[in-house]
Amino acid sequence: ARAILAAPRPVPPGAIQRLTPDAPARMLAGAPRLDHFDDKLRLGPGRLGPRSPIRLVKVVNGIGALAWYYEQLERLADNLPIDEKMSVLNAFIVNERREKQRVKRLA
Repeated sequence: ARAILAAPRPVPPGAIQRLTPDAPARMLAGAPRLDHFDDKLRLGPGRLGPRSPIRLVKVVNGIGALAWYYEQLERLADNLPIDEKMSVLNAFIVNERREKQRVKRLA
């Protein structure tokens, strides 16, 4: 069994660097910077990006990026490595399913 810690607010952008297990060792070894995923977290370029003129696309980008971080936390809790290749859309869908299952268990 694993414990789930509920965050009082969403994981802020850039937080995954602090969650990368080897981050302290890399910093002490002189790494100029840690991996930065925020720029990669979007549905796609142009109209599919976070600055899209289409409101729904903006919303899915924002919630999808947040879901990406949540899914990485889930992976870390399961002793799995971060999945840098996970898409924002996939993270959004997986996270929505997981949350619906949690709600059903609580009901």
